[in-house]
Amino acid sequence: MSKATVLAQPASGGPAVPLKTYTAAQVTGDILNLDALKPDLKPGQYSVRLQVQLSGGRTFDSPARPLTVLEAPSSWGISTQRASGTRRSRSRPR
Repeated sequence: MSKATVLAQPASGGPAVPLKTYTAAQVTGDILNLDALKPDLKPGQYSVRLQVQLSGGRTFDSPARPLTVLEAPSSWGISTQRASGTRRSRSRPR
């Protein structure tokens, strides 16, 4: 084996996105962190497969498996800053 590449094929069309490439003959216990990909994998439906290139140049693909990438939340947490020009009112007990 020369290399093996994990590919994500967008269901909407377009070129396959390489997610990770391995050059070792055997890999055990590896995790593919989708959050760490640069550039980010856009939200949507994908088919993921492993494409293996043999040292002689021949390639073959594993059967594809579905992958859904969800939209990331737009913000985490609550802002405590006030908008410019606003005032807080204090209510006093009567």
